[in-house]
Amino acid sequence: MFAFFLFSFVQFAQKPYPVNKNNKPTRAGIDLYVAYEKEKTIKELQEFLNDSLLIDVEITTDDISEYYKNEELDMAYHITYSDGSAEIVIDNRERYVAYDINGITNLKKFNLTTSNQFVKTVLVHELMHTYFLQKVVIAKYLGAYVSKEYDYRNIMAIQIFPNYEKAFGAEFIEEGVCQYVVNEMKLEIPKVPPKSKTVNDILENSNEIKYYYSIQFLKPFLDSLGVGEGINVLIRNSPPSYNEILNPNIFYKRLL
Repeated sequence: MFAFFLFSFVQFAQKPYPVNKNNKPTRAGIDLYVAYEKEKTIKELQEFLNDSLLIDVEITTDDISEYYKNEELDMAYHITYSDGSAEIVIDNRERYVAYDINGITNLKKFNLTTSNQFVKTVLVHELMHTYFLQKVVIAKYLGAYVSKEYDYRNIMAIQIFPNYEKAFGAEFIEEGVCQYVVNEMKLEIPKVPPKSKTVNDILENSNEIKYYYSIQFLKPFLDSLGVGEGINVLIRNSPPSYNEILNPNIFYKRLL
């Protein structure tokens, strides 16, 4: 019985995951992909980082459209619990272009106008939130200083920031690290962010700034230090202000 089950599983795993009439991932297919590919994806990420994911993270799928504070562009939720574990919930609505970037032709890649449309891309992005959290937890455990804007995951799961500008700066950095890794692993189509010259430009294009410009902002720094050590440095410094987001050199000159 066990041998038959194992043979059946191997046969299934070798078959393409199901797609709908528009050749896009189905709800059932997304559920299967996440269930069967999550461990492999974690290993790929660990190899890229040259580090281990130590936090116990449960990865599930669901229709997140009715979740608390859900926004149209949200593709997943990353939830941190009081015992230090985490849960990732990947949206299983039929919103993706493909299961991963290798599932589409080069012509289709060229014609894509938005990113984050692959199940694997979303999964890796959310796993990077887990890794970012892990670096904060380890730093606190070792008695290292962590800037309060990054140390917001407490027992009550309340996010406390001194002001909106610092809250945005902390989110800008964390999302930027996640997106940097996604891009370096070549899991999505690179996107050119809008040029921002004023604080108003940042506020009017906040999603584009957080998810795309942040990559450009962080790339030279993370290329030099590596992701793990880069996070260690970033979390012991207060997040960038709007002016520092517009002028990266000012931010990097003050890092400890």
